[in-house]
Amino acid sequence: MTRSASLPAEPPDDSFLADVWRDVPAEKPKRWLQFVHNKAHTAEKPVREQLAATGAVAIQRGKWMGMLAVDRVTVNDPQQVLALQERVRNAVLGGRDPAAIPVEELTMAVFAAEVEVTSVFSGKERREHQQAFKALAAGVRRVASRMSVLEG
Repeated sequence: MTRSASLPAEPPDDSFLADVWRDVPAEKPKRWLQFVHNKAHTAEKPVREQLAATGAVAIQRGKWMGMLAVDRVTVNDPQQVLALQERVRNAVLGGRDPAAIPVEELTMAVFAAEVEVTSVFSGKERREHQQAFKALAAGVRRVASRMSVLEG
């Protein structure tokens, strides 16, 4: 698995990504997945707020049973979501060479499998296409290695 260390640079403007960035050690490379998993439970609110700020989703706040605060999140352009889902699924199920898949789709496919996004891949699909996921993950590692060499 690829290891990560932060390079001398400014953290991203995105507040959630900046929190993850600050956790990445500058001195000794660590496995990158732990940094994503360590922050996963805190990701929902800032990501939802960013999507609302861009107009991608609408948030309707309310109460459940008159007591518990709940947010109903509605996607403003469902076709855009379906198109993205299809591109990510095709990255895995289409049998393409990982080198020929755009890096964004490659990364989203690996993340969707790693965090078990069931609206993209079912458990059965993850099991049946395990080799494809491994090949895609290796593709992400190659891209990350090239990026760290370029940045370093």
